[in-house]
Amino acid sequence: MKDKDDYYFGVAEAVSKGSTCPRLAVGCVLVSGNRIKATGYNGAIAGKPHCEDVGCFIVRDHCVRAIHAERNVLDYAGWDLHTGDILYCTHEPCD
Repeated sequence: MKDKDDYYFGVAEAVSKGSTCPRLAVGCVLVSGNRIKATGYNGAIAGKPHCEDVGCFIVRDHCVRAIHAERNVLDYAGWDLHTGDILYCTHEPCD
């Protein structure tokens, strides 16, 4: 296997392609003990309309219709985090 960090960043990049906000495609991977625990991308909260369908809702230069990839991955994982877990993300968190 190639360098594990490169591998997981590559997975995050692939996951980002599922983003439903056209402003920025972000992917995130939660790794626990060298296993992928969850993945996420920026998009609407489950059951809500997506930006690509109804447009972005911009507040202070941020789209608030879409939630962050990091939030999606943590929600999907049930916020079940352990010491040593690592988030690999295609972008740095915004302010």
